[in-house]
Amino acid sequence: MYNVIYLSAVLPYQSEFYTACTLGDVEQLQNLVDTHEEEITRTTSDFATAICLPVNRQGHTLLHVACQNSHASLVSYLLGIGLDPSVWYVL
Repeated sequence: MYNVIYLSAVLPYQSEFYTACTLGDVEQLQNLVDTHEEEITRTTSDFATAICLPVNRQGHTLLHVACQNSHASLVSYLLGIGLDPSVWYVL
């Protein structure tokens, strides 16, 4: 079961995060998280919620992008930092 959320916000630095997930670049994604965690958290009340924000117009999260591109190590990293696999956004 998915948690469908209607939202107009997107993840800050979405292009950079999207690119890292598309390429499967765990190191780049870790650097982005470390560098922008404070700004990401300003979008919502907590990091776990913010990192689940969509990164494209289809409402996909970083986890969706990593899964679509078969990046297992990236999926493990994203789940480890708190991405909720049941979240799906409708923009």
